[in-house]
Amino acid sequence: MVRRLAPTLVLVLVLVLAASAQAAGPGALQFRQQHGLVPFTAQPAFLSGDFLARENEPNFVFGTVADFAASLTCPAAWLIEEGEQERLARYNLAADPLEYTLYLEEDCPQAARAYVFVVQANQDAKKWLEWRKQFHKSKTDGFYGDTMARLEKAAAGGVVPSSELRFLVLDGDLSVAAPEDYLLKTLKFPPKYDLKTDKPLGR
Repeated sequence: MVRRLAPTLVLVLVLVLAASAQAAGPGALQFRQQHGLVPFTAQPAFLSGDFLARENEPNFVFGTVADFAASLTCPAAWLIEEGEQERLARYNLAADPLEYTLYLEEDCPQAARAYVFVVQANQDAKKWLEWRKQFHKSKTDGFYGDTMARLEKAAAGGVVPSSELRFLVLDGDLSVAAPEDYLLKTLKFPPKYDLKTDKPLGR
């Protein structure tokens, strides 16, 4: 059973992940060098937030990010591309509408894995849709319309995703599997909200 972490434990997890970033194995170090990744201290607000794991028509909301990181069996560390880190330094994340990408690296003996999160600066569901309109233009309402309606129902119950697990990198290769399926079937990480039935799920 996965339990929600208390705020103080979220801070402890931040420090543990930061420390583990300094002791990466050969596979992890090679992956970092290939993609220009450096250690990053993830914000507590992001770690304590919920997340989606399928870009197109998600079925569930998972949470929290800290709970997911704690569920991994191998040492984990948050990473960011050097250029992305420089871009973040120019923004006020509390005020500016911004998306940025973080890597949660799981350094297992047999191979390194990476869970690639797209972090959304605005946690309000309507702002989430508005931000995507600049990328999808007129297709946004049709592409995200049903998802938007279901997210609004979830938000009414206090479940508002602030990030999305967009990609998986397994054994050095980008996985074609939807992260949502991988979490459910392989990692057995339980969702907290069913978007299809508009119901919270017990842990």
